[in-house]
Amino acid sequence: MVYSASQPEELALVKALQKFGLQLMSKDLKGRMEFEVGFLGQSRKFRLLHLMDFTSDRKRMSVVIRDEQTQLIKLYTKGADSMIKERSTLRHHKTEEILDSFAREGLRTLLFAERDVSETELTRFNAELDEANAQIGGKEAAVQRVYSRFEQGLEVLGSVGILDKLQDEVPETV
Repeated sequence: MVYSASQPEELALVKALQKFGLQLMSKDLKGRMEFEVGFLGQSRKFRLLHLMDFTSDRKRMSVVIRDEQTQLIKLYTKGADSMIKERSTLRHHKTEEILDSFAREGLRTLLFAERDVSETELTRFNAELDEANAQIGGKEAAVQRVYSRFEQGLEVLGSVGILDKLQDEVPETV
């Protein structure tokens, strides 16, 4: 299977997971937004419930998924370390050390985080999102406020440092 991604860190993460035996087995985006993941000969189906896109203002993206076997709902977020830190309890001193090391090397740093979501919380989120989307004026700002309230209480899973390639003629221009 050939993977593609909109961001280099997404492709790097998928390739790293593949090396550990985790792979995307199938994806059905026509109807229910389901995907199947294989790990060590076992497969698991998930349903994508929400996708909160990355924007330059948000500096993060999130997905809400449901494990079709356990019915457990999770929020996964990746983004700029500053945005994730303010929405999480960063408990691992080692992660801070790694982020500092990445920054000293001039790398762009991202954090990956998650949290469990209850059915009640998901229902409330859906209602708030519907209300925000129904607004005539200020709809986008209202949606962003709903996202921001929901993307709290995260637990950091890991970090990554990315060397961004400069576009042609940027060094000369700078």
